[in-house]
Amino acid sequence: MRTVLLLSCILASPAFGQERDYPILDVHVHAHRSPPQRAYCPLSGRIGVTYEDGKPVCDTPLEPAIDGPDLMARTLAYLESYDMYAIAMTQDFSQLESWMEESDRVFPSIQTGVADFERNDVRKLVEAGSVIAIGELMTQYEGISPNSEELNQIWELALAHDLPVGIHMSAPGAQTPSYLASFGDPLLLDPVLKRYPELRLYLMHAGWPFLEETVSILRQHPNVYVDISFIDWQMPRHLFYAYLEGLILYGFEKRIMFGSDQNWPDAIAVAVRGIEEAPFLTADQKRDIFFSNAVRFFRFREAQFMGR
Repeated sequence: MRTVLLLSCILASPAFGQERDYPILDVHVHAHRSPPQRAYCPLSGRIGVTYEDGKPVCDTPLEPAIDGPDLMARTLAYLESYDMYAIAMTQDFSQLESWMEESDRVFPSIQTGVADFERNDVRKLVEAGSVIAIGELMTQYEGISPNSEELNQIWELALAHDLPVGIHMSAPGAQTPSYLASFGDPLLLDPVLKRYPELRLYLMHAGWPFLEETVSILRQHPNVYVDISFIDWQMPRHLFYAYLEGLILYGFEKRIMFGSDQNWPDAIAVAVRGIEEAPFLTADQKRDIFFSNAVRFFRFREAQFMGR
């Protein structure tokens, strides 16, 4: 029943059915076994949902997936309905394998931090060619600076196998004891990228709210891209649009990739609509953000997505 209702909402969405001659690549999808269990008010800027008298303060809170199978079913329904493909990540690769058995729209990435690098079999998976990327790097949640030497083994592993790396890079995040907003400053990556100039790195959540710092890193290091996950459905539209347009005006329209961070699967629809309805984006810029930039960054071929 839930899947039927979900698909009804998808089909009723203004974004669904808009003419596109290309698919959408979502470079920030989670395949968790146990997704976060709190609702979110979309387009609010709030962390989670505030309740008054037992009711959420927003009219349409995004409900989390019930469990891992529910997250998979609801996410894959969106991928099919919106003609999307996903870079999906998790710390439990066996969970990700079940996603790939269900859909050929899923490309695997291994999520890790420093503490669980060995436990997550990151080196084994990379050396076996089982993943196309490393990420999401969760070092900010561990209270570890992105320029710490503790990450050198990850950078060097990625370079040795020519894999891109996605790193959580933003001031907001889950409220954990070790999380430091200051470690979301992209300028902290400058010495890393000087040391490893060939490293392909994407800043998840686009380094929000550090616009000038993100621009500085993009200008200095051509192998760095950003994804706009989470901020494209969680922030008020005018604030998200101001940040996105800032990146565009600075000339980085070819380095921005679409992402959802869909632990709340219905966030996908909100995020897609945000790009579709952005008044300052041209049709070519929308194609770049939705598709072409990710194809280039991950070294896909456009032809492999056409006519499937």
